[in-house]
Amino acid sequence: MSNEIARCTGLERGVEAVDTSSDVIFPTSQYMNQLKKSVSFTKSELTNLLTENGIIFEAI
Repeated sequence: MSNEIARCTGLERGVEAVDTSSDVIFPTSQYMNQLKKSVSFTKSELTNLLTENGIIFEAI
């Protein structure tokens, strides 16, 4: 699931955070909505994701 979340946000697994300043940065509402969608799955989407990886839904 973490790979899928990373993919949906346009990142790759294992990317380290880069702290370039001490400023607090808030994402735009559009980007925040994209991030919310990246961590939300319908039962159908979750079942498909699990099936693609050889995992049965009941395992979770």
